[in-house]
Amino acid sequence: MASVTEIVRTTKQPYGGFIKPSLFKEVRISDETELALTENLSPATVGMVVDYMTRYIMGAKLTDAFRISCMGAMYAKNLGYTDAVDVAKSFLRKIKGLDDESIVYACRMVWFDAYYRVPMWAKQHESREKNDPDAHTVTNIRTMINRSVSFWNKYGPPTKNGFTFEPIPDSSEEKMNEMTKNGSYGGYTYDVDHGDGDYLTEDTLWDYKVSKNKLTSKTTLQLLMYWIMGVHSGRPEFKTINKLGVFNPRLNTVYILDVSDIPEDTIRTVEKNVIGYEKPMPARMSTMKMLFEELVQARKREFVTNRYEKGDIVEHKVFGRGRVLAVKAAAGDQIVEINFEKVGVKKTMANFAPLTKITEE
Repeated sequence: MASVTEIVRTTKQPYGGFIKPSLFKEVRISDETELALTENLSPATVGMVVDYMTRYIMGAKLTDAFRISCMGAMYAKNLGYTDAVDVAKSFLRKIKGLDDESIVYACRMVWFDAYYRVPMWAKQHESREKNDPDAHTVTNIRTMINRSVSFWNKYGPPTKNGFTFEPIPDSSEEKMNEMTKNGSYGGYTYDVDHGDGDYLTEDTLWDYKVSKNKLTSKTTLQLLMYWIMGVHSGRPEFKTINKLGVFNPRLNTVYILDVSDIPEDTIRTVEKNVIGYEKPMPARMSTMKMLFEELVQARKREFVTNRYEKGDIVEHKVFGRGRVLAVKAAAGDQIVEINFEKVGVKKTMANFAPLTKITEE
């Protein structure tokens, strides 16, 4: 039992990778701003801050943008860091935009991610002094966030972030029994039982990498696993995905590949030998059914907070004003097609997009 990233790190791939990075189309986005050569924080920390702050600037609530950090703070409290949640809340209150102080506190906030991702390591190292970002690092983070917003303006909007692969909550008991019998729980298996992806747009599954290196075979395998697991989950948002993409705001480069260009035998090999579909897991069946029941109950408590109809005038934080052209129900939410005055027609999920209803006609 492991996460997607753990499986990717330990899987021995064929020469060049299951999907060679050279198969991806590389698009360099022009930008005259140059990054400072040195940063005093780890690439992983900088990457998380750029990712989470981009979500916030694009309109997500702070607690949603820093969801993993918030969960990490709760884990930290359970591990004996008694005031972790209060500390995390104080950090979030300091994050207001792209000013220096906000970026500093965003860096402090993502320290809690370690308690969620590697809790025992975090517990052992919690007393270690943690550095704040220096001026070069703050400037680089701000630049990469701005690049990310520009990227989404062209390739977005995102319809999901932090997506997972649980089965559809309203699946029938018969269907659920069949899934557990075949060794999977939605997209998850006994071998790969947790992990979440970065972003979905209407037709593309996106991964977000803030690295000095170009695309690697580990990243392409991670993307392929996410797509396969999404298809196996049966969730409707994966039915329209026909491209895999990576955006690297440090290099300001986009990598994109049509899934139709992936050999069928490669997909089958990764399904069976890497993710572990068709492998029975009787010891997990009762646990999985219990989790499924929890999801069903959670689903019953959900409700759509934003409802739109054709003709509504809306305002988007990045794309500006637009008119709703069409609305389609989807998994308890709505897919809203909007004609924006600035950027043309875009589709997004009602409960994800930072939309404000202006008028109704």
